[in-house]
Amino acid sequence: MTRKRQENKLIAIWGAPGVGKSLTAAKLAWQYQQMKLRTALVFCDFDTPMLPCMVPDGDYLRKQSLGSVFAAKTITRDLVEANQCTLKGIERFSLYGLLKGEHHSIYPPAESRQAEEYLSVLRTMFDVVVMDVSSILSGNRLSAAALRDADKSVRLYGCDFKTLSFYASSRTYLGTLGIEDAPFYKVISDVTD
Repeated sequence: MTRKRQENKLIAIWGAPGVGKSLTAAKLAWQYQQMKLRTALVFCDFDTPMLPCMVPDGDYLRKQSLGSVFAAKTITRDLVEANQCTLKGIERFSLYGLLKGEHHSIYPPAESRQAEEYLSVLRTMFDVVVMDVSSILSGNRLSAAALRDADKSVRLYGCDFKTLSFYASSRTYLGTLGIEDAPFYKVISDVTD
């Protein structure tokens, strides 16, 4: 039986701080790349950039910053292509995120329109786009747009009271963004025997 190829899929991974969003997003993106699909992995957190933690400096073939994309007034395919990170010896796989030493204060904040343009361009460039969404959605327009526009959303849960409190307090804000609870796949992480 052959797998049906699903084009232009946008998957958002979201959860409380420390539940494993970035690792889950990276593993999922890697699986799609292994299936020979053109895959992008986007690290949306501009406060605590994860790209430098996930990829050692020596592994890049090409290294560019996601911040440069949002510094432009209009997001175009040429701009997105010019600012992707690629890895040595790995085809069909692009990464986007802030680089080592970068922080949200270096670049102007992304506007909602820019976030929507960016996601639209990614959909035309890749078969699958995996978004590692920031835990804190307030002020992070890219994360909010990713959750709102995703074809599939995964919400990771930790096994502690702090995580449950995080979701309870986030529910109202998700509603103001037009994001309902129903479309999330809910996954429990950090489960031990």
